Amino acid sequence: MHRLLTDLRIFDAAGAWGEAGARSCASWRSWRVGWDPGTAREHVRVARALGSLPLIDTALREGRLSYSKVRALTRVATPATEAALVDDAHHTTAAQLEVICRALRSVQRLGALSPDEVRARRTVTRRERDDGLVAIEAVLPPDEAALVWAALEHEARLAGDAGAAAATDVSAGTPIAPRFDRADGLVAMSQAALRGDAPDRTPIEVVLTVPRETLATTDVTDATIPAIGAFGDGTGVSAETARRLACDCGVVHLTEDADGQPLSVGRRTRTIPTAIARALARRDSTCRFPGCTNRRFLDGHHLTHWIHGGDTALDNLCRLCPAHHRFVNRELHRAVVLELFEVQRATPP
Repeated sequence: MHRLLTDLRIFDAAGAWGEAGARSCASWRSWRVGWDPGTAREHVRVARALGSLPLIDTALREGRLSYSKVRALTRVATPATEAALVDDAHHTTAAQLEVICRALRSVQRLGALSPDEVRARRTVTRRERDDGLVAIEAVLPPDEAALVWAALEHEARLAGDAGAAAATDVSAGTPIAPRFDRADGLVAMSQAALRGDAPDRTPIEVVLTVPRETLATTDVTDATIPAIGAFGDGTGVSAETARRLACDCGVVHLTEDADGQPLSVGRRTRTIPTAIARALARRDSTCRFPGCTNRRFLDGHHLTHWIHGGDTALDNLCRLCPAHHRFVNRELHRAVVLELFEVQRATPP
């Protein structure tokens, strides 16, 4: 292999490949030797790099380093760093060395950028996926990414610890492993930032437009009733999500004619008044779902939804954590969950 790469470097430097009409040495190798273009380019790159890295070249010639390790080293090595990298290569596998070299290469690329270039490449983007979910992607420097990731894991661990505590309290058997969900951690971070020093404050106003019939229906197969609502930016949400958000929110009734022209707009009313919300928070200090002890960012929930005539009164209300609030509002589980709540309502938390 060393002899092949040495000959290839000499052949490349002589430029003889151009006499046959090839545009590069790699193209000539792909044509005349039968290598695929990627393999040809990689061999030429390694051969050129070995000309300025004598320690790596010698280690390959003496059989102390494999081609796989040399290929990884030549991506990042310089005459000043090759001694340390060769030492690393002697104590790692090829796969481990690839990880080391990729990390070093990323540091080198970032170090070559100016502060203004780094700032220009920092982005946060939002993209709607085909499955109805939304992808939020952040591109950050390593130090900022580590900070955000640590915060996500901290919030996710808090939620996981609460779940583990609930499992330990309700079972005398083997405790259930805590649920570790970074997505929940991200949502909890956002809620905490928006609520600030007032945990019970509504975090932010998000406008959702949804037909009254969508909230009232329980037949998701009825094609005559719109099955979705829409946020202000046009993002659609399912009827189940709309019903969950409507459990405790400000409601404005808008009446339209057959052409969609507004006829009247009522005043905004709170679904759960402040006084009842305080009493509910005092009664339900934790999520009321059986076995759950979560105390963070609890939502008010109507056992019988107000759109179906349920009263906004304490005996028809409970507080749920976001995960169980989503669970309860799925039509498939509604009957079973309401039966459980009949027992929960009669038992102090």
